[in-house]
Amino acid sequence: ADQALGRALLVSGAGVVQGTGLTREEIDGSPSAIRGMDSLGRLYRMGRQGAMGRDSMPIERWDPARKVTKHIAWWPMVRTIMGPPIKGPDGKVATSISSATMFPLRTEWAVLPDGSVAMVYPSPYRVEVISPDGKRVRGRNVPFNPVQVTEAYRNWIAKVRGPIPRENFPATLPPFEDAGAVLASIAGEIWVGRTRDWNDSIPKYDIFDKQGALVGRSTLRPHSRVIGFGRGVVYVARQSVEDDFWHLEQYRVTTSFGP
Repeated sequence: ADQALGRALLVSGAGVVQGTGLTREEIDGSPSAIRGMDSLGRLYRMGRQGAMGRDSMPIERWDPARKVTKHIAWWPMVRTIMGPPIKGPDGKVATSISSATMFPLRTEWAVLPDGSVAMVYPSPYRVEVISPDGKRVRGRNVPFNPVQVTEAYRNWIAKVRGPIPRENFPATLPPFEDAGAVLASIAGEIWVGRTRDWNDSIPKYDIFDKQGALVGRSTLRPHSRVIGFGRGVVYVARQSVEDDFWHLEQYRVTTSFGP
């Protein structure tokens, strides 16, 4: 997605650049808001906010063949804090937006190949799957031991991000942190990358089925992360501590419990 020009660069499965498309005018929105695609080529995106004061953002499905947009679900938002207005040299006024805490309990979502939308909630930790016809299947709450925010953790964050007031830290961390932690496989599984402590280099993923049930867990090699799926395989990016390079690795998935 090219946010500045409001269009997307199209690349084939063979890595060939095929031009640009999905312009802001064509899809009535920014291509950068697209979060996924189903097996029929329909695009799923974060829509524009509705009425003022609404605590959720719409999830929309855009059909490129019919040029039709359909509302699918609501995506719960976290509470935000608006900073003071700042006037720039060009006369335009802007303001900063930040969350009330460093690690908010943020709900995330992913698109499954059949067009279902998986909503992953942090508190209580669970997965809800919304089918294309609007039917909701809520999985059971998943108990977990949250990562404690210790003095060692706060010191590590300070080294990475700079000084941060102690009151900005919660007592514990959510089960997952951001949108990159939630992925959907071709088989229709939902993989959720779990939050780790500052000195834990071993990535762990919870694996849910299309009914929102926890069916297994996967543990990767140190300094790795799942970046995508193929038919019967999972693709992993692993950073080497020796040379700092990122290596692309492919693993065969033999069971529902991961590679």
